[in-house]
Amino acid sequence: MRYNYTDVKKTFKPVDAWWTVAIADPIAGRLTLFLANYTNITPNIVTVFAFTLSFAAAFLFYQATPISLALGTLLFEIGFIFDCVDGKLARLKGLGSKQGEIIDFLFDRLGFFLLLGGLMFGQFRLSDNYEILMWGFFIIFFDNFINFISLYLKIEDKSSVTLSVRNIFGKTKALLNQRRLASFFTTVEVTQLLFFFTPLTTRIQPGFLFASLAYLLLTFYLLVKLKKVL
Repeated sequence: MRYNYTDVKKTFKPVDAWWTVAIADPIAGRLTLFLANYTNITPNIVTVFAFTLSFAAAFLFYQATPISLALGTLLFEIGFIFDCVDGKLARLKGLGSKQGEIIDFLFDRLGFFLLLGGLMFGQFRLSDNYEILMWGFFIIFFDNFINFISLYLKIEDKSSVTLSVRNIFGKTKALLNQRRLASFFTTVEVTQLLFFFTPLTTRIQPGFLFASLAYLLLTFYLLVKLKKVL
């Protein structure tokens, strides 16, 4: 069976992170179409490949040189795009399964820890700055907390619950959602800050600080959503 790009677009999430919609999906969609039409590669193979790129990026982050940080950034972004491909490929070819979702989730989590660990311990190795470790573990805690809340909302089929806002804010949210854009930033944008912009600019400590503040805001937002469904 031959697929076309219209078929692939049907596999896109109705609402997704801004970075995913604007940057990743246009590339991931075409990669998905190519893999579906010209290869026998399965979604799980794509998942493992994306994780391998994250592992390599983490190793480069640990080297902590400007060149290795830039190369790590490149590998991270390629891995992120392939991470967007596996789900689309599964939905397109009807290969979605609970096992695949679990594998994807576990590799995503492990990849995140490796990337953050590489960046965090690489900088600590050079500077002996314990603030880097403090912000790093702060990020790990809140990232896991946010993922726990998001997983709970998904299991309870409440992930689509939104905050009722009338007036211009409600209209703005509706307008964004029509364009598949989330009405609030997500962990995707925070990980892009952490593993794309931060190493690319070599401003690691400020990047960790801004990411920590972003996680706090996102945690507050999700707690308000959680309160609404309990």
